[in-house]
Amino acid sequence: MDSIRNAVHPEESSSRPVADVTAEDNSVDDLLEDLNTRFALSVLPVILYLAVLLLLGLVGNILSFVVYRRFKPSSTRTYILTISLLDLSNNIISYPTSIAELCFRYTFDNPWLCRVFRFVKSSQVLASAFVLVAVALDRHRRVCNSLKKQQEAGDALRASLICVVVGTLLSLPYGAVTGRQTIPTGR
Repeated sequence: MDSIRNAVHPEESSSRPVADVTAEDNSVDDLLEDLNTRFALSVLPVILYLAVLLLLGLVGNILSFVVYRRFKPSSTRTYILTISLLDLSNNIISYPTSIAELCFRYTFDNPWLCRVFRFVKSSQVLASAFVLVAVALDRHRRVCNSLKKQQEAGDALRASLICVVVGTLLSLPYGAVTGRQTIPTGR
């Protein structure tokens, strides 16, 4: 467990300090680049894992979208296409930005971009969660109330759009409270 904690938070590691830079003539930029490199190497398995998830997610979501696009319109098809698109956009936006955050932990200095990406990530996650709740409600109605009128594709599309709007609105504060973060360099 300590090796995982050290890989995620090397500054807390007692086995080796984050910065061994002793020469006074190193500039701040050189120090930060050195810290970036050391941290990125310490979390390399995490970066590789995210890259694999990115590739698998791209292939899987594109494949599911292409396959289910050919099915006849239904609420199930609509929900699957919605989740596929939300997850695809999450793969395209969230994984690369997470990898960039891990690779440039000490030198990434764009608070606006951080806010936008964190807002987009949280809105996608919330929208996906709300769509899954809508799917569960649709499934419940189909199983428990099978003789009543069921959702159609248009109803599912409206429910999906409402889920995306609600997820986006609930993520607005998250974009407002995130931003620049000072990370100790050990120096």
